[in-house]
Amino acid sequence: MKKIKANIPSITPPAWAVMERKLIEILDQAAYPYVEKYTREDGQLIWREAGADNWQTRDGADDFYEAFFNWPLFYLLGGGKHILEFADRSWDGITRQLTELKMVRKEYEIGYDQFHQGESYIYFYFLCLADPTNPKLIERARRFAGFYLNEDPEAPNYDPAHKLIRAPHSGSGGPRWGYFDKEPVYNWTPNMRRYGLPYQDVPGATTYDDLKDPEVARRCRCGERG
Repeated sequence: MKKIKANIPSITPPAWAVMERKLIEILDQAAYPYVEKYTREDGQLIWREAGADNWQTRDGADDFYEAFFNWPLFYLLGGGKHILEFADRSWDGITRQLTELKMVRKEYEIGYDQFHQGESYIYFYFLCLADPTNPKLIERARRFAGFYLNEDPEAPNYDPAHKLIRAPHSGSGGPRWGYFDKEPVYNWTPNMRRYGLPYQDVPGATTYDDLKDPEVARRCRCGERG
């Protein structure tokens, strides 16, 4: 095995390193007013109380978790211990909040697509990376994996015969059949205009404004090619 020995002393750190450390110090302190303004003492986001139809603008748990998803990563890059403490407390608080909103059970999303779940659980992955010996996180990681190994009888997500996940939307509630059986919606709206057309080869749809025609919009929703 070859050994590498450093023999050039580093007396003056480069300017970028000094500025990076200064940025970390600023972010360290910025966490305090952020938490005070946007969260409750138990880590929950300041949000409307749980009840019927008061979160209808949220399509999944990811929009809640994303408020803190990169805090454990910042801690790993040099943030203070309080950053990890805030991140851990907020994970617990937001999870309780989403449980009250009936979007989460057993601390895991009841059922949604893996893209959006990935946006939620990158927060959890970073927590585990930042605190890998935490018994609470270890237990959760094993239990979450069990939802996709049929270890929980209430979440039979895995089909061992075909070796696949049984439904596009899945989670702690098992396959979420019929989550959206209606015709998909992709009508013209001002706020979606920035994203453009979903397909580039649908007859009659050459610009986003063509979706103002109900028939063109229907063809785009159904993905009808020429």
